[in-house]
Amino acid sequence: NHSPIAAFTIRVSPAVDDQPATVTDVGRASAVFQGTVNPENSETFYHFAYISEAGYQAALAEGAPNPYAGGGATEEVSVPAELGDQTVGTEAGDLLPGTTYHYALVASNTAGSSIGEDHTFTTSPGAPPVATTGGASAISQNSATLSGTVSTNGLQTNYGFEISAEPFQPGTHVPATGL
Repeated sequence: NHSPIAAFTIRVSPAVDDQPATVTDVGRASAVFQGTVNPENSETFYHFAYISEAGYQAALAEGAPNPYAGGGATEEVSVPAELGDQTVGTEAGDLLPGTTYHYALVASNTAGSSIGEDHTFTTSPGAPPVATTGGASAISQNSATLSGTVSTNGLQTNYGFEISAEPFQPGTHVPATGL
């Protein structure tokens, strides 16, 4: 007497970072993350979690179970149900210039989640603003409207005008309004 043959699948959490994760194309505000995911024959989703050095250290000091929780994450992407390492990658575009970040590859399927090793990278420094002085208009005995343009290069920027009766001599700083 035999019972019918039944098939079953053992579900296993995905494996990450058999090849260490890397970051390429690091700019002032973006970076491209790459790593490896083994979906262990189950549909798997992955993303890269990242946080600034200061945020990471604060989370560790507080004993947070997930030091990346207060940071950002790339969009979640699906990996097909296969066996073996698959190279994966995605871009983050909301980074701050001149900042060191900690990051890890995170993958999950129906059996659970896996977090790769912690790695770091530093974004390129920010570029200084570029200011161009324009002309003066509505000139009267006691006032004038000054103009100019400011390219902030993606950074918060304060600006104003310096007024002097003599060219190339120190003058009075006049803060500008609005930006």
